[in-house]
Amino acid sequence: GTEQYNGSSWTTVANQAIARDWATGGGSNDSNGATGVMFGGKTSSGSPTFQSATEEFTTTAFSPIAATWSAEGNLPAPRFNGGQGIGIESAAAIFGGNVSSVSYPYTNSTNEYDGSSWTNGGNLNNTGANRGAFGTQTAGLSLGSYQYPPNVSTTNVEEYNGSAWTAKSAMGTSRYGAGGAGTSTAGLVIGGSTKPPGTSISTVEEYNGSGWTAGGTMPNVVLYLASGGTQTAAIRAGGTRSGAPRLDETFEYDGSSWTAGGTMGTARYLCNGSGGPTAQTAMLIAGGQTATATTGVSEVYNGTAWATTASLGTARNQHMNAQFNNANNALVAGG
Repeated sequence: GTEQYNGSSWTTVANQAIARDWATGGGSNDSNGATGVMFGGKTSSGSPTFQSATEEFTTTAFSPIAATWSAEGNLPAPRFNGGQGIGIESAAAIFGGNVSSVSYPYTNSTNEYDGSSWTNGGNLNNTGANRGAFGTQTAGLSLGSYQYPPNVSTTNVEEYNGSAWTAKSAMGTSRYGAGGAGTSTAGLVIGGSTKPPGTSISTVEEYNGSGWTAGGTMPNVVLYLASGGTQTAAIRAGGTRSGAPRLDETFEYDGSSWTAGGTMGTARYLCNGSGGPTAQTAMLIAGGQTATATTGVSEVYNGTAWATTASLGTARNQHMNAQFNNANNALVAGG
């Protein structure tokens, strides 16, 4: 049996998979939860069987140890290059992008997910790919896009209310491949690239629900990044730029300036992040493109460092995602 101590009393918690004694272990128990590891020991006092198995234990709400990915309902049709999605795992929406890698036809359709199946939502007013986004399924924004022809980035911003899209104030700088963070009344658009001339940018714009103003500029340009958080506590990780095609860097935003965070284990771009309002201390990145291949590797960030967690069942890039919900569930689709 296993018991946990809170400073004054003991509580029974989950048992080990293998009953044993004479085992060795270690761990911690604090306000962030309990984590531990046990190894070795023996079973059965009569005819002991010595063990080489190791078991890990956690009560932490956000833990790479217990993480798994499962197959969910298929999209109504293939989709990639959409960019970020909006919402949480049980109430998400993805939109725009391409539906085929043959001539790359665009779609302005929206698909909504309820935790088990997909339904069609309202169509975007503008077609395009590689959008940034932030917000919920019923109050989410689409940010910029790439359109070909005529080979341009856009300043288009649209807001979704759960059934229809409405044009909102345009961004100050056209961009695609940007990151988003925040809510429909306090959001950010981060980096990206502008065409013409096809230059990656380091600028950030802040949204107040009706218009855009300049935010704190990043130390470096970046596009096809992962991002999340709030307008005053945002994070961006990975991405690409000229001379550094696959980035492993992390930067955190405090509402005015950016500071370096932990280094990712796998440098990548064409990846999206899930983290919602707590992304600065609980961020997930799954999949993307490394220097050599499309990957399914997933990593979680705790505000200081990245740790590898369960890989996607299917390696992918250019996919779409939803944010975490309170149970720390995430969703990736398409790609």
